[in-house]
Amino acid sequence: MVDFKEMSPEKIEIMTGDITRLNVEAIVNAANNALLGGGGVDGAIHRAAGPGLLEECRGIGGCPTGEARMTKGYHLPARYVIHTVGPLYQGGERGEPELLAACYRNCLILAEDNGIGSLAFPSIGAGVYGYPLVEAARIALQTAKDFPNCESILKRIVYCCFPPENTEVYRQVYSEIWSGVEGLKMKHLNLSVSGRVQGVFFRDTARREAEKLGINGFARNEPNGTVWIEAEGVEAKLDEFLQWCRRGPTWGKVENLVVTEGGLQGFPDFRVRF
Repeated sequence: MVDFKEMSPEKIEIMTGDITRLNVEAIVNAANNALLGGGGVDGAIHRAAGPGLLEECRGIGGCPTGEARMTKGYHLPARYVIHTVGPLYQGGERGEPELLAACYRNCLILAEDNGIGSLAFPSIGAGVYGYPLVEAARIALQTAKDFPNCESILKRIVYCCFPPENTEVYRQVYSEIWSGVEGLKMKHLNLSVSGRVQGVFFRDTARREAEKLGINGFARNEPNGTVWIEAEGVEAKLDEFLQWCRRGPTWGKVENLVVTEGGLQGFPDFRVRF
């Protein structure tokens, strides 16, 4: 039984799609602090909404990380856009979980305060800001679950994911949070790959393979010819990626693969984010 003080799971919808095309009252934009557009979801929303959105955002004066601001939707199907700024992930020990939860909570509060009945979220922080997808999904859904449901105006909360692998992660986290099923286990690996792998080509091919599997990570070429990879994701998907690395690409041969457990730190140079 769901506590009446918590958000009802029946209000939650998880889907794969283009958030700029959703028929909801408001969509959330994963914005930057300036609110002046950018890449990813931010750029897509600005392009779909048209120049009026940028003009209104200029008048707001930015948005601090963790807070939210609302504008009109202009040419979007959604009547409103709620802009929020996620934290740059730096290992999770610099207040990132609290800031990301604040993003979702402040968007929900802003929607309630403005009588919005349906709201769609992207995966805030899980793109170029580097937040691990499973952890980001857990914060997104847990914040919704903890949001008071009693007399709530919000009747529909959509988590719009892309690619489809991300949708599956959200659905497993949903099952874990609302039914208590431990559906996911995160795994963190460091890999050192050497052999006839043509460094740059292996790095870029590994990145594409990781993207298909919904894995987060970084890769770089070392001066000695090896490729260093940091990767994290759902255990089953990461195991698939590890098997792919062991097989190696069809045009090369992996002669040595060293695997150690470790976190996702990234590199200051020659960084390629999956």
